[in-house]
Amino acid sequence: MGWRRAAAAALLVYISTRASAASLDVNPVRIDLAPAARSAELKLTNMSNEALSVQVDVREWSQDFDGAEQLADTRAVLAVPPIVTIPPGERQIVRIGHLGAPAEDVEQSYRVLVTELAGTRAADSGPGLNMRLSLSIPVFVAPIARAAAADIAVEDVASSEDGTRLTLHNTGNVHAKIERIDVRSDGEWSALPLETVSSLRYLLPDARARLALPEQHVTAIRIKAEDGGEWEHAVSALP
Repeated sequence: MGWRRAAAAALLVYISTRASAASLDVNPVRIDLAPAARSAELKLTNMSNEALSVQVDVREWSQDFDGAEQLADTRAVLAVPPIVTIPPGERQIVRIGHLGAPAEDVEQSYRVLVTELAGTRAADSGPGLNMRLSLSIPVFVAPIARAAAADIAVEDVASSEDGTRLTLHNTGNVHAKIERIDVRSDGEWSALPLETVSSLRYLLPDARARLALPEQHVTAIRIKAEDGGEWEHAVSALP
């Protein structure tokens, strides 16, 4: 399924206000830049007992038809400094700077990739698995001219013996962070499994994501966003 491929391909994303692992604490885990804002601070704290080297890269973020992430090189947003070595217990601030002009009508989306660099293993440490932390932090730059709002439509509904397939399309000019999806089948509302919703966590402007539902007789779908947005659509499946 498309949403399963999206979940498998996605980098590790933390949805709390603070992300931490055994070696590194990162704050914030989401950056929102107003049109007039030029930069934001990303705080990296070394929680380990050894010096930690970290690389910070920025990529332009889009989504394919299955909702999977597409990351591309960009010069519009930079991380300064891009590589840091943080002593034990110390904090390093990396500035995420937006160099380009905000778009007039549509939100711009990026991801900051925070990667722990491999250290030198001691000669007598023996064989072992060298785990490295990798985090992906969303960055959104608000548009200048238009009011910012997401709007999710339902397209390409089809029914088969395996269930119902449909496409969610964000026709708005900013992303939607989807929190819950309910479907109505045989007169009853039920929530989709958490893993399905998590795989569609963000739907960027003009992005589409396909859903495969086990229910054969879906008559309505309701999508709730984290910011309070809610959309309910009747579903008319084609045979």
